[in-house]
Amino acid sequence: MESAVFILCALVGGFFVFKAFLQQRVLAALISICSKSFNKLTSHYKKELFADLADVKGEVLEVGIGTGANFAYYPDGMEIVGLDPNPFMNPRLKESLAQHPQLKLKRMITGRGEDLKGVVDDESFEAVVATLVLCSVRDKIKFLTEIKRALKPGGRYYFIEHTVDEKSLFLRTIQYLLMTVWYPLFDCSLIEKTWLTIDRAGFSHVNYEKLYLTRSNFPFVRAFIIGYAEK
Repeated sequence: MESAVFILCALVGGFFVFKAFLQQRVLAALISICSKSFNKLTSHYKKELFADLADVKGEVLEVGIGTGANFAYYPDGMEIVGLDPNPFMNPRLKESLAQHPQLKLKRMITGRGEDLKGVVDDESFEAVVATLVLCSVRDKIKFLTEIKRALKPGGRYYFIEHTVDEKSLFLRTIQYLLMTVWYPLFDCSLIEKTWLTIDRAGFSHVNYEKLYLTRSNFPFVRAFIIGYAEK
């Protein structure tokens, strides 16, 4: 009995140590690795999605800028305001900037997209980009409300998000079973119907398509949506 209690305490203690000191570092390394293979799988879609950014006047806000995984698809001369809650992404972000000198990072903010007040002015951007972000956002309505506040009238929010698997009952079951471990470790939900959340967020127009990648970074994450929402 005592040994069982000791093991349980060690596991709980180890989990909190991971959350407090290691999680952000591990996530930064993991995202850096996975984003490269994800770009290979979605390169065509990203080029098509971000083509309109060439017409944007002024700065573009990227929420969850991470390691700069989208830089390869941005038009030359684009000026970016970046936001991310994980400061351990910054060294890899600087490496990405060095590889894409045609882009300009005007400002980098450490913070979350749910609360941009005092950081981003009302109606200050023609475009906001956030890819693979909503899975880790606890208050999605607040997040999308802040995105709308930051956008100028007619501005667009560009997104790519993984979602719950609608096609495969087997994979959907795996996703639900994994959530008990996956979410506490990585702050990432595998079972979101993100398209419904965006549809209901009050944008004037929403345009997206659902993708199903037979190859993916993780075999249980194959369903995605990609598109834009217009204020």
